[in-house]
Amino acid sequence: MNLFGNTAPPEDYVSNPHAFLADLQRRGGIGFVEDRNMWVVSGYEPLSRLLRSPSVVPGGATSFADRSPAFRASLAHQIRLWLKPPFSDDIQLAVSPAVADAVAAVLEGDEADLVPALAHRIPMRVMAALLGIPTADLPMLTELGRAVLSGYDLSWPGRLPSAARVARALIRAYFRQQLTARNSDEGPPLRQAMIACAVQHALPEASLHDAFGTLVTAGVTTTASALANILVRLLSNNTSGVGPAPVGPMAMWADEFLRLDSPILGIRRKIDADLEIDGYQMRRGQELLLLTAAANRDPDRFADPHRFWPDRPNMAHLSFGHGAFYCLGAHLARLEITCLLQALAPCLHRFHASAAPTRTQGWLIHDVTAIPVSISPGV
Repeated sequence: MNLFGNTAPPEDYVSNPHAFLADLQRRGGIGFVEDRNMWVVSGYEPLSRLLRSPSVVPGGATSFADRSPAFRASLAHQIRLWLKPPFSDDIQLAVSPAVADAVAAVLEGDEADLVPALAHRIPMRVMAALLGIPTADLPMLTELGRAVLSGYDLSWPGRLPSAARVARALIRAYFRQQLTARNSDEGPPLRQAMIACAVQHALPEASLHDAFGTLVTAGVTTTASALANILVRLLSNNTSGVGPAPVGPMAMWADEFLRLDSPILGIRRKIDADLEIDGYQMRRGQELLLLTAAANRDPDRFADPHRFWPDRPNMAHLSFGHGAFYCLGAHLARLEITCLLQALAPCLHRFHASAAPTRTQGWLIHDVTAIPVSISPGV
């Protein structure tokens, strides 16, 4: 198979891409795909160096559209500070009730699809509370966010990348309507602070609208996909000897889940200036596919890399990226995952898979569209 060529990913890759990525890594950590003019990097060390390189810049649907120094030094920097520990009361009060309410609602029934009921609901409710999004608008934004995320994948014949562009434009238009007044005295503190920061630094209104939209698409949709993958692993018997219910420090479990089951298999970047790495000459304008999912299982970096080992001594995974463009919402995602693990630990034994989970067809997106379960009575 021509891995990452201009063809649709086959079903065996969709169901288990890690076997293909491991084989690719064994054949060499750096390669070139001619028909995409794209370098593919799977080794942990060269990949982490490229993520730190000033010659490598973001690409793909989940990045901020405004990449100017003024935007990065002001609004992007402030968002990073607001969403990192120690968390404010506003963030704690957004996450804890969202998780508790979602889990309680699921346990009231005798069957459920855990993708919409938990994986999608929790991060969207959290972001709605932080940004002042009306509850009635959440289903629409959830669907648009998933469409935007699909645009991050590689193209192939029959795929419609235009759907992602349309969805992103609709999300920006939604926030343009919501934020017309740019009144920093209304809404939750994060919403107020973002508007005030944009006004203070005279940022274009389009940059503010896009920042709100990107928090929904990148901050919600990718976290939802990560939660879905975690739920699949929790419900499976493939935890390499670990019991089905999380025990011990939940943050360590969260990071091990993210190392093994990140929904984004690779980070797309562009080369902004010629560079050389490990003897390979990479030219300005070429694309980079940095296979973080392969790097996260690199045996040169992680002992027993395919084993689920939450207290492993070295947990420096690359699921959130690395360097200057490290994911702004990484700490919030960890908090949401940790809270869900804590909420599920005492009741996970009540969930039983009633059908195999279904997955999205994609080269770079490894997420779940449905997790049907039956729920036994509480004891």
